[in-house]
Amino acid sequence: MLARAKLARNLSSNCWARVVVTVSPAPHELRVVHNDVEYLRLALPHQWAPRPEWVFGLGASAAAQDRTPAPVSAPVRVDNWRLTSALLTPSRLAGLRLSANAQQYVPPLNFSYYRPPVLSEIVPRTGPLAGGTAVRLYGHGLTEGSHRVCRFARDAPLLTPCSWRASTCPQRLDVPASLSDDGNYVRCVTPAYNATAGAAAVEERVYLSLNGQQFHASAPRFAFTPPPRLAALLPASGPSLGGTHIEVRGVAALHGDRYRCRFEWDDAAGDAAGGGGANATVAASLDATDATLLRCISPPAPAARNASVRIGLNAQQFSQPAAGGALAYTFYAPPTIETFFPAGGPSDGGTAIRLGGAGLLELPASTTHCRVGGRLVPARLDPDFHPRRHAAHLGEEIAIDGAPALVCDAPPGGEAGTLAL
Repeated sequence: MLARAKLARNLSSNCWARVVVTVSPAPHELRVVHNDVEYLRLALPHQWAPRPEWVFGLGASAAAQDRTPAPVSAPVRVDNWRLTSALLTPSRLAGLRLSANAQQYVPPLNFSYYRPPVLSEIVPRTGPLAGGTAVRLYGHGLTEGSHRVCRFARDAPLLTPCSWRASTCPQRLDVPASLSDDGNYVRCVTPAYNATAGAAAVEERVYLSLNGQQFHASAPRFAFTPPPRLAALLPASGPSLGGTHIEVRGVAALHGDRYRCRFEWDDAAGDAAGGGGANATVAASLDATDATLLRCISPPAPAARNASVRIGLNAQQFSQPAAGGALAYTFYAPPTIETFFPAGGPSDGGTAIRLGGAGLLELPASTTHCRVGGRLVPARLDPDFHPRRHAAHLGEEIAIDGAPALVCDAPPGGEAGTLAL
């Protein structure tokens, strides 16, 4: 239900009560007026727009003069229901003829009258100030017309067309548009927004014309955003198998609607290793309370290698390394533990557990940890301890390389015990 309005008037059963419901594009609001008295004014969100499949309903209830509810069986009848809209005008062809004397005419041409289009969705709704974003406009009545133009303007559009060269259009930007092959949407490419360096995000209303003259507004707006700059990546490494939960923090708020993380290898070796290309793009999400924090999960990499991480705010264009839009990330080979010593220690903790195996030395020293039970403890390299030599000293046979070991200090194993006497 959009709204509910009470008409505080006594209406006889045979009078005509004229109630006007208006949805205006600018400002975007819903108004209910009866006998020139406004009973309701409701601001609508920018993304709200009628859709062809919506159904309009009307309801009413009768009440006595003392405002007590009428019996349920009391009928309420509506007469002379009228709905006025250009969308109800049927499309038709009209003959167009030319005459120099109002008598003889040239053979007729077909001029088409069509219903005004209704725009309900823009994908994506954000793009860089530099332009170049491929935008899709969805709605109803898009297949009509012959000359489609997208307009990006902050204020109500003028009827005169405008060049898509920004130097000649300081107030509005027009770009050519085309209909998709299936007729489901209209596509156009955003122009460059004439903004100074360091400008903040700018929201513009998007208009569509089917004849290059009359424009029709969309409910959602399009935001031209400055290029994102990245401040930190945590963690900055993960196994080549992928699956690492990563936090990417921007220098400023990240304005977008289709967030992505792109991992780019430092070379194209992924092709030779069967990785399917030199980069991988994964979905990301913006933190609900921190607009500078983006989260994503690392993809699998062909092998251990260095990479850079860039982010996209509209699933098309990505942050630029030259503008501080890339951070380093390391894929390392998953380690394998082949032995550890000792196998136990006292419950008050403090035992230095030494681990030997493959791929341990390639792990990042700052983020490598051991989980002992349910507790995390940092790991460190012990260059003087070699598992093979120590095993030989104890008379054990352990077939591993004699590389230095990683050491983790065991935490306390539980609460102190109590003996009751």
